Amino acid sequence: MWILLGTVFIASLLGSLHCVGMCGPVAMLATSADGNQKRSHASVVAYSVGRLVTYAIVGLFAGSLGMALNIGTAFNHWQQTATLAAGILMVLVGAISLARWFGWQIKLPQIFKPAQQILRLGYQRARQLSPTRKAFTVGALTTLMPCGWLYTFAITSAGTGSPLWGVAVMVAFWAGTVPIMVGFMMGMNRIATPIQKRLPAVMAGLVIAIGFFTIFFRAPVSVANEETPVGNQSELVESIQNIDHNELPCCKD
Repeated sequence: MWILLGTVFIASLLGSLHCVGMCGPVAMLATSADGNQKRSHASVVAYSVGRLVTYAIVGLFAGSLGMALNIGTAFNHWQQTATLAAGILMVLVGAISLARWFGWQIKLPQIFKPAQQILRLGYQRARQLSPTRKAFTVGALTTLMPCGWLYTFAITSAGTGSPLWGVAVMVAFWAGTVPIMVGFMMGMNRIATPIQKRLPAVMAGLVIAIGFFTIFFRAPVSVANEETPVGNQSELVESIQNIDHNELPCCKD
């Protein structure tokens, strides 16, 4: 499981340019005070902590859902299914981002409209708060944004089949996004200006590559790690007790 956390962190770190594209403008507004371009360290930290809290909640819910699904015999291969779903979603997110970079108009499904309305209302109320509280609130609300990259790791959290490991996966995902998001909010975005036009395509390519790696390498590993059922305890005890009464193949004439 620790290998999974490391993989999630690296994948999040490599694909974190997607987070800048999705949440960068919102983060800049959330951490600014009355239009001032300077951002305090407190507001940047508050924004990051807000994201961490809601990401952990998503991981807790997804891990609990995965644990509930694991109870049923019909979901013996749930971990493999979740890993494959995460990989496919990564490829889909990367393909959509690449298509938009080439100028294709891809609209969001209608299912995301309620979340967008909640976001709009939350942002309006957050403006009335102090700078630090505003940054925290907006950071927490970003989890409601229709982000396939986030959903990918939520599915991965469900695949752990554990609430605690689900939280750990989402924390690892959050940690991978922190460096570039903090750097972006603190002004490092100006350094990347000459290559900003190519960043979406580079990010999309990385996400697609990570998705294929997940499908063809991570999913088989998840199958190999699954435990083989050995029957109930009474059957196991009975088979052990009958060892002395059964003729062994090596002793036959």
